[in-house]
Amino acid sequence: LETDNFIAYVPFAPHEPHEVIMAPKNHFPNFAACLENKELAMEFASMVQNIMIRIKIVLQGKNWRGLQDPDHLFCLYTAPYDEDKGDGYYHWFLDFLPRTTYKVGHERGTGEDVISILPEEAAALLRDAAP
Repeated sequence: LETDNFIAYVPFAPHEPHEVIMAPKNHFPNFAACLENKELAMEFASMVQNIMIRIKIVLQGKNWRGLQDPDHLFCLYTAPYDEDKGDGYYHWFLDFLPRTTYKVGHERGTGEDVISILPEEAAALLRDAAP
């Protein structure tokens, strides 16, 4: 998925099936500073909504309306906010982690993630699940 200012993709080595990472196309070390621009904030919110609907369609089918939302983790990785917004080296991103599996035996013992779908297949499903 892509807009003028944001991009979303399935990572090569996801931690969960259907994991999606969303990031700004331009360099912004800090999430809050990036979204001080109201147009960027609205574009961000629209893309988050689009991603969430696509994940729901993939996990629950085309008749997803009225169904309970699947469990998710949202992890926001951002540099600290301060007065000097500068050109820090960090690039913020938002990680969507739909909770579709439970970590048991092997995963807990080794810390490795077992993913039931190839990232390329997950990306194709999400791409085709246009709201």
